[in-house]
Amino acid sequence: TEGGTGDYTLSLDKTLAPGESASVDLSLLDQSTSSSDHSALVQAIQTAIAGRSDLSFDGTTLTFTAPADYSVALDPSGSGFVDISAFGTALSLSDDSSRRQDIGFEFEFFGVSYTELYIGSNGFVTFGGGSSDYTNEDFSAGSTLDGLPAIAAYWDDLNPAASGAGRVYAATTGSGPDRQLIVQWNAIVEFLGTDPVTFQLVLNESDDSIEIRYQDVNATHADNGESATIAIHDGNARYLQYSYNAASIQNGQRLVFTAPSGRMEDLSFTLAAIDDILPEGEETFRVALGSPSNSGLTGARFVDTAIEDNDGPTASVTLAPVSQSEAGTITFTATLDHEVPGGFTVNVSSLAGTAQSGIDFEALSETLTFAGNAGEMVTFSVTLIDDSIIESDETFTVVLSGASSGLVDISGTAVGTILDNDARIAPTGPNTGVTTDIELVANGTGGFDLVIEDVETESAFGFGS
Repeated sequence: TEGGTGDYTLSLDKTLAPGESASVDLSLLDQSTSSSDHSALVQAIQTAIAGRSDLSFDGTTLTFTAPADYSVALDPSGSGFVDISAFGTALSLSDDSSRRQDIGFEFEFFGVSYTELYIGSNGFVTFGGGSSDYTNEDFSAGSTLDGLPAIAAYWDDLNPAASGAGRVYAATTGSGPDRQLIVQWNAIVEFLGTDPVTFQLVLNESDDSIEIRYQDVNATHADNGESATIAIHDGNARYLQYSYNAASIQNGQRLVFTAPSGRMEDLSFTLAAIDDILPEGEETFRVALGSPSNSGLTGARFVDTAIEDNDGPTASVTLAPVSQSEAGTITFTATLDHEVPGGFTVNVSSLAGTAQSGIDFEALSETLTFAGNAGEMVTFSVTLIDDSIIESDETFTVVLSGASSGLVDISGTAVGTILDNDARIAPTGPNTGVTTDIELVANGTGGFDLVIEDVETESAFGFGS
């Protein structure tokens, strides 16, 4: 309906390799609509893909490029921290140590699937072996964490074995395919520090994403990561570092490392139907796909959208009935009740009733022009035929049609009444004329003359003598 929206979803049912692209052309074809009836397709798609680095649109071609590597995003609205210290497995970790831990599901990291990892006391996990490295390093300078694939959630010189320090916990929660491995460094102090930090590392089975939830990062020697490395590394040359020795995170925040995926997230966009004031029929337009590259088209290649009109006439022209003697013309007035911008024209014609066209009146067919002003009146006339027939009053109808603006209701009609002007003879006194008897013979003929004479009021009869 006008003023509403149409929602569309485009899917790519194909998995692409990292960095690989697929594209398709998108077009909008007006069938009975125009560009003033709906929002622009190009603008709608540009709005829908805003913030999506995997999609681009040049006004014709939509291109999906599978991410080549991980991406990271900060969620400042809340960490989502769920304390597992009451049910997680407490790990016996001394200073600068690590322990093997089953993940509980297959987790893909930099293209390699793992079912186990090593949890380090210094705020990281590694794959393929453990590490006791307590000196955090800058991955952008070419360093690694002992050459191991690693997730540095908060790589710093932490000591869970310090007096009064907390513990490190691990738990696999949920059910497949949405399980999570949660590793929680709970109230762990820095080496020779007293103010503990608490944070979690979460591995998600569903999409191989990595979450780091920061509950408390106000440490003794450096707050908010000022002496920590926060990054991921494949152990060779690929890495994504969020920060190194920088105050980059705060309490209650969360980082999400998203794994590269060759599957395109569905693209949804909306086209709004413009709510105009024009009464009109149902209108349609078509959104179509074409010219696919590195992909094919399945299912519907186009979708037609119908816009239902919600407008009715906003102004009307009314006619008033008129009575007139049959001598002369009968004049009607057409009145416009509301403004119609730009004006309009309307046709007017006559329809016979008891009065007949060509006998009692001359047929009417003409066009009236309105400037479109509220209260405007336009007159028109019908010529009457003055006969000499004594008859009853007669009527005909005038009707409107063919308004050039859909804003105008022209359903009104008006009746014209023709008043007869011919005299009727009525006796006014006794008969004083001559009475004559006439005898009729069978199969014969006979006749007489009848003379009506009134010298004083001859014109009253209209027939002469």
